[in-house]
Amino acid sequence: MEPIQAVAVRASQTGACIGIPDVTTGELTHFIEQFTIKDGKVIELGLFYNNAGALVDKPKVV
Repeated sequence: MEPIQAVAVRASQTGACIGIPDVTTGELTHFIEQFTIKDGKVIELGLFYNNAGALVDKPKVV
């Protein structure tokens, strides 16, 4: 499965739906990145987890 599952663009707003596997369980973690673009540069970035509960109480791997 490709990490980027969908992309939406409207004027200066861009959003990407991403799914990446958890390194310990292999379970997909889904999130959306939202970008605001001005003059060809990203000026704002938002990160929104769909299932943040899946990340709670798991060991952190760096």
